[in-house]
Amino acid sequence: MIRSTISKTSTSSAGFETTSKPAEIYEAMQNTPSLDIEILSNTPQDFEDIFQRGFFVSFTTGCTLREFLCEQVGVCGDYAQIRIQTIFLNGQPVDDVDTTYLNDTDALAFSAAMPGLVGATMRRGGYYASLRESISHHGDEHTIEIKQSRIRVRLFNFLARELAGTFLRYGIYIQPDEFITFLNRQSNSFFDRTKFRKDTMITTREQLVETVDSFPGSVKLTIVEQ
Repeated sequence: MIRSTISKTSTSSAGFETTSKPAEIYEAMQNTPSLDIEILSNTPQDFEDIFQRGFFVSFTTGCTLREFLCEQVGVCGDYAQIRIQTIFLNGQPVDDVDTTYLNDTDALAFSAAMPGLVGATMRRGGYYASLRESISHHGDEHTIEIKQSRIRVRLFNFLARELAGTFLRYGIYIQPDEFITFLNRQSNSFFDRTKFRKDTMITTREQLVETVDSFPGSVKLTIVEQ
């Protein structure tokens, strides 16, 4: 039966690992000092690997998912409604962004339309949404303390490229070792077109890695488009 198959299908079967929330990562990223680094670039899509692997952003807890996207991050209107076809909160598909409230222990994942029956089933408010009723998120009834904190986010497929600039202008947080791993994967041409600044310009890959590696907190990346 399709119904029983879908109800037992984890999000990872569609290529998404949305439920992993290692406690040590959350502890390390909440309320820790940040090393603020500005990115001088016109190609924010160069950082899409970071967005697919996961990052944190600051937010006000107790907001709805729609408020988080539109009022805090700046993803609104037709783009949020049409382009973001699939949303996971702690591994559960979300249909209603107005009854879903966010806490700082949550993990979010956003995707454009995914192919096949699984993609159609996971699509928010879609025709086949009833097939995954048992694993869907059904809103919150508990009270969430309102405070400033950080929440983990992942962007998949086209969204990682299309929303890279939006999230980098807002500011994202990642762990120093994750940023160093990302930097070490980049070619020389990446550093030719992308510059970094912390108070003063950081001129070499080696200088940037050394700066990040010696910092005990998180790294905040904000883009300044040229």
